[in-house]
Amino acid sequence: MYDERFSGYGKNKISNVFQLRHMNYEFRVVGGAYLTHLPHPVSKDKARWEKRGSKMHEDMDRLYRDFTRDVKRKFGETPRVRLCEFM
Repeated sequence: MYDERFSGYGKNKISNVFQLRHMNYEFRVVGGAYLTHLPHPVSKDKARWEKRGSKMHEDMDRLYRDFTRDVKRKFGETPRVRLCEFM
């Protein structure tokens, strides 16, 4: 589940992967598969995110810092699953 602090637009997928890594989830590449993403209308939150001068980026960055601090307190400072490395 996504952390409920990240509703609307911004940092929801990033925060989810951050937490999963600290919880020891493993990530695998699935060969022979593909994903299709269909565009959807721009939401009000995304329009606010893209608006010049919006404080939304600042607010999300602050929220993300608080979130990462909470995750580290709960699951440990160092993620149990390392990031992928490209060759």
